[in-house]
Amino acid sequence: MKLKQTIIVLAAATTLILGGCSSSAVVETDAGNVTQDELYKAMKTSYGDEVVQKLTFEKVLADKYSVSTKEINAEYKKYEEQYGDSFSSTLKQNNLTEKSFKDNIKYNLLVQKATKANIKVTDKKIERIL
Repeated sequence: MKLKQTIIVLAAATTLILGGCSSSAVVETDAGNVTQDELYKAMKTSYGDEVVQKLTFEKVLADKYSVSTKEINAEYKKYEEQYGDSFSSTLKQNNLTEKSFKDNIKYNLLVQKATKANIKVTDKKIERIL
């Protein structure tokens, strides 16, 4: 659930940044308009730390580890096969597009690579666990 919220916030924040964060109305009602500034401030308060943290982690991990398009597409295909005909509707239900889902896959693969690279398993450690 948090991942879905993060993606929504990230997309909205990107739109606001690219739009210059002006005060134009995002939603217009008879009771008053919701401006881009108001939306940005509310999102920053609600989700800002999570979004900044994810973006930071992704940049740091991408600097040290690499994920190829081939790896992303292979993982994407696994999900496509797993969900079959309902894959498109599952993405839509979670407010994801093919691109945003592949972005999530890339981030997860970066985390996996970093985790593997930093876990040292020795026979001695295994013996202690068993």
